Amino acid sequence: MTKSEMTKIFRMISGAFATFRPSEDSLDIWLRVLGDCPFEAVQAQLVSYLRQGGEKAPLPGQLRTKRLVGDSSTIRSTSQERSKERTEMISLGFVFVKLDDGLHTWDRKEFCIWDTALNAYRRKVDFCMDKWGATAVTNAIKEITQGQTLTSLVSNFDWVIAYRAKIDELTEEAQKVEVEK
Repeated sequence: MTKSEMTKIFRMISGAFATFRPSEDSLDIWLRVLGDCPFEAVQAQLVSYLRQGGEKAPLPGQLRTKRLVGDSSTIRSTSQERSKERTEMISLGFVFVKLDDGLHTWDRKEFCIWDTALNAYRRKVDFCMDKWGATAVTNAIKEITQGQTLTSLVSNFDWVIAYRAKIDELTEEAQKVEVEK
């Protein structure tokens, strides 16, 4: 499967699940898991998932298909394959993250924090939004944008580093406040 085809899969998932928010990292992860599968097979598996009433956006392993010898039907990945996928993702520095809407996804560990209240990893920016409020976090980020739009800044590597540093700073401050309570 190509990046372009995976983007089409993402569009289908986003159309069915408004809370599905893929990133460039997500694209790489999904391609690693599904890259050897034919686009048509993954698309068919997604349509099948939707017809069966999937309530949350699927994980890439749920769309992984295998052609059976002598049979044209597809099956979902085995638990052994899912375990292998999990081990590989962890070895690459990813953690399974709980999103605010209750969904889970893979994300780089350095962008996440263990939230003891939820007993799960969360994205640092979501953690900060909960602790400081959306307005405070947005204002802190605006301080480092120097009047530029976020759209124009995401391709600026220096700004991305400054953004991550600001989120790390806000996260550390929130943790200190939490410890003091």
